Amino acid sequence: MATRGGCSQSSSIPDLRESPDTFKILLATDIHLGCYEDDHIRGNDSFEAFEEALKIANEEGVDFVLLGGDLFHDNKPSRPTLMKCMEIIRKHCFGDRDISVYRLTPSDSEEKLLNYEDPNFNISLPIFTIHGNHDDPTGSGSLSVIDILSINGMVNYFGKSSQVDKVEVEPIVLRKGGNTIAMYGLGAMRNERLYRTFSQNDVSFLRPEEEEEEAFNLFIIHQNRVKRGENSFVKPEFIPPFMHLVFWGHEHDNQILPTPVSVGDGTVLITQPGSTVATSLCDGEAGEKNVGILYVKGKECMIEPKVLKSVRPFLCEEISLDDKVIDHDTEMVTSYISAKMDDLLEKVGTTFPNNPKLPLIRIRVRVSHPYNQNTVKRDFLSKFASKVANPEDVLLFSKLPRKRYKNKDWEESMQSDFEDCVTTEDSIVDLFREMTTDQDLSILTSDTLSNVLEEFVLKEEPNAMKRYTSATIRRAMGICKSQMDSVPGLTGDEMLSHVKRELDSVLDEEVSFACSEDYWNADDTKALIDTTSVSQMSPLSPRSSRTPVTSPIRRGSTKVAARKPGLPSRGMSKIKRNRNLSQGSDSSLSNRGRKRRKI
Repeated sequence: MATRGGCSQSSSIPDLRESPDTFKILLATDIHLGCYEDDHIRGNDSFEAFEEALKIANEEGVDFVLLGGDLFHDNKPSRPTLMKCMEIIRKHCFGDRDISVYRLTPSDSEEKLLNYEDPNFNISLPIFTIHGNHDDPTGSGSLSVIDILSINGMVNYFGKSSQVDKVEVEPIVLRKGGNTIAMYGLGAMRNERLYRTFSQNDVSFLRPEEEEEEAFNLFIIHQNRVKRGENSFVKPEFIPPFMHLVFWGHEHDNQILPTPVSVGDGTVLITQPGSTVATSLCDGEAGEKNVGILYVKGKECMIEPKVLKSVRPFLCEEISLDDKVIDHDTEMVTSYISAKMDDLLEKVGTTFPNNPKLPLIRIRVRVSHPYNQNTVKRDFLSKFASKVANPEDVLLFSKLPRKRYKNKDWEESMQSDFEDCVTTEDSIVDLFREMTTDQDLSILTSDTLSNVLEEFVLKEEPNAMKRYTSATIRRAMGICKSQMDSVPGLTGDEMLSHVKRELDSVLDEEVSFACSEDYWNADDTKALIDTTSVSQMSPLSPRSSRTPVTSPIRRGSTKVAARKPGLPSRGMSKIKRNRNLSQGSDSSLSNRGRKRRKI
């Protein structure tokens, strides 16, 4: 099995670090600035970890910092959080240090300058970042808080898809000496939609023709790597086989050392640095937090992990209280758990030496008999309140399955393992999904309506529901008119059934776009609004032969078509993912000055 380049975890390539042409990049992801900002103990943890990462970058003399998404914890961070972030970036990234990396840009390019290319800024440490699922674009104009940092010259934002039904990933190509690196960024999308888009062969990767063979290809992605649903993750075969290394964000557990994954006829390496701060009290968040120094020369690479020393210690353990372990007396239970807590506190001192911060401790207590949990928690809190950073949620009680279920699939007993990882807002959205089915709705769809509720609850978009319902009603009206023109004589039930099928085929991201300001400002939408209103038009009444806006999302095919007339092509080759890699073949077909090859 062929391997595209190599990546090691030690100095097995002697001249990789010493060569002046070697790219030196600090990798970090899931910073989650503002996480627990209202906690008087943990409020600064995320900012301290971010600042330490930038200090390491300057001390190591890296060429730039590459972030894998979720720089912020909230989609609309508070003003103190945004201000602290900008203060940290100004302190560590602005200065007069020369940048030895430059971008390879075609002469016809109209792309925005990188911040260190802009003569109005003095940048000593560039930051490149994609968005994550916490700080993704929403609302009118489809803007993210990362856009605010970008327009102010703080970061270089890339990986933002301009289309919803077809995704085009265009790289940032950088050169240092004789080495070239192509960074393909793909910001967070809904996992189900991205899975569908990959499966339908609607994700394209543009490759620079001149540097196609010599560039080191780095893919930055922020999606589920672990299967959390039938179609809620990115399968390894979705990764383009020409990639050398995948930098995976979103997953918080530390797997920074590259692991090979089979893709097509070769292997691709994946590094998963994990988060820099614990956002939940789960096993995956426990242990050390790392950033990494990525060295790239030619097609070879090496990652050197760097442990963050400012991160708050966190240990997690599970204990079971059944008849074989302890009696049912509440005082004995408290004493038993307290002894386990003392052991964990002692373990903190050995696992995280010279760390003065109060630790995070999570003890999952599995019980098979009822105990007075409030009494146990109260006595426990009085003893350890001053010794941990999370005294009120150290203990998590859950029920053990009874013996009669020993040989059965008792899924309810396992749900408690994830209780500490679910927020109240997530519970609201999940409850709505459970209570609402498509049979309860005539026009709206339950899945998309749940996604809009998520926009409203989690991302604080107050007009999300209004815009979605208005856009869906107008779209249904257009579908009705189209059907009446093409198939006259349909009954109301037949028409309603057809409308429901059409709307079910619309991706939730398409509806999100239809709810945005871009949709309402479109010329064809304005024409529909000017000539038709909900009060004037019955869904089943005949209308004139005006062409309805049945698919306002698919105006134009790709962003190439959106370029100004007369401009030459960008000299990129378009790589389109097929479901079966073994059936790929080269093709000489050209499309607007670009060559398309299927693999």
